[in-house]
Amino acid sequence: MTLEKAKEELMKFVRLKTTMWPEFASVLTSADVQEVKHGNWVGIDDFPHEIWECNRCGRIIEGDRENYCPNCGASMMDEVEQDG
Repeated sequence: MTLEKAKEELMKFVRLKTTMWPEFASVLTSADVQEVKHGNWVGIDDFPHEIWECNRCGRIIEGDRENYCPNCGASMMDEVEQDG
């Protein structure tokens, strides 16, 4: 099945469902979104940093930094802050 054919079939399904159940249309048009929190890892050990702290929630991690805080979910794509 081609992408265009799949899109056509999906739109037929959506039209059918929204006609039969109007509340289905509201589900399709609404989204459960949340604002992205941003933060930085702060090095709390001598250089090279191997211990890091989230500047939003204070979570401490060791080793490689993630792109997000595993505790508060903040995006850690910004620059690293130096402590002190």
